[in-house]
Amino acid sequence: RRTDADGGDPARVAEALAGVARLHGVEPARLRMLDYAEAATRDPALPELGVVLATFGTWKAARRRAATPLLHLDDDVDELQAQA
Repeated sequence: RRTDADGGDPARVAEALAGVARLHGVEPARLRMLDYAEAATRDPALPELGVVLATFGTWKAARRRAATPLLHLDDDVDELQAQA
């Protein structure tokens, strides 16, 4: 596992995964890592795969978060309050 990537903003990374899943016509939980990696290579606005993995720890966790963003809204609010 690569350890040289820093994690990103979880909400932004999850939205990126959900967006790529929409483009591929699949649910975020069904998005293949290869499809996301290729999309991130083509679109510099997307977080790199290493950032996704650094943010969530595993691809499965990243897909789960992208599939259920509203369930994690409280986590994002807590994180923002901690940064303030």
